[in-house]
Amino acid sequence: MFETIYLVYAFGNSAIKMSKKILLIFVFIIFVIFSIVAFIFLYYNRPPYRSLIIDPLYHFETQEKIVALTFDDGPSETWTPLLLDLLEKYEVKATFFMIGENIEKFPDVAKSVYEKGHEIGSHSYNHKRMIFKTPGFIRSDLEKTDRIIKDLGVSEVKSYRPPYGDKMILLPLELKKQGKTLVTFDVQAMSEYQRENQDSSMISREILDQIEPGSIIVMHDGRGYNSTTFLKAVEEIIVELKTEGYRFVKVQEGISL
Repeated sequence: MFETIYLVYAFGNSAIKMSKKILLIFVFIIFVIFSIVAFIFLYYNRPPYRSLIIDPLYHFETQEKIVALTFDDGPSETWTPLLLDLLEKYEVKATFFMIGENIEKFPDVAKSVYEKGHEIGSHSYNHKRMIFKTPGFIRSDLEKTDRIIKDLGVSEVKSYRPPYGDKMILLPLELKKQGKTLVTFDVQAMSEYQRENQDSSMISREILDQIEPGSIIVMHDGRGYNSTTFLKAVEEIIVELKTEGYRFVKVQEGISL
């Protein structure tokens, strides 16, 4: 009788210990997986100079005084035409990373960008983050946006800039499959993201202080802040860099140099 009770107790105690071990192992595995995902996210996802699977183009490897001026989030019905006039005034060619949905809203504006000799790259269809999306979603978004851009007369969409700079794993993999260039940047002005108390000289100074030969500048012609401030900042940047002897190139042009 007592031997039976002891055996049952011993077996139950052993089972409890085993369950605790299994639980600890499970928790440890979850922790390791979470740590790996967190590391990938922090180390590869946001930094413009890092990416898994495909090397991002964030800077041209050159000592020649060239820079690429790039604009995200457009086209805008009001901002983009004014920006085009400014670029034409200073004989500067730029690269516009456009949102497919905005092209559909303002096709004539988008077409004028291409007709004036600027480069058009993809910035997704509606600026959704390209993380935690299925391969099918990413592929569909890329192809849909490419079709919209090609309808403007563009023969091939070679450059892609991810919304919010989010890259992770599946997007770079799909870009590599399609032979596209993942374009990021090495110069930006955080002051451009402010909604109030913006000053053009603050934006332009922040950008100019980071410039070196081969820099890729990111700005936005689809933001909601003061367009006068934006245009003045762009003009200040162009004037200063031209004075310093810099030449402006489109992204694909810079790659081929």
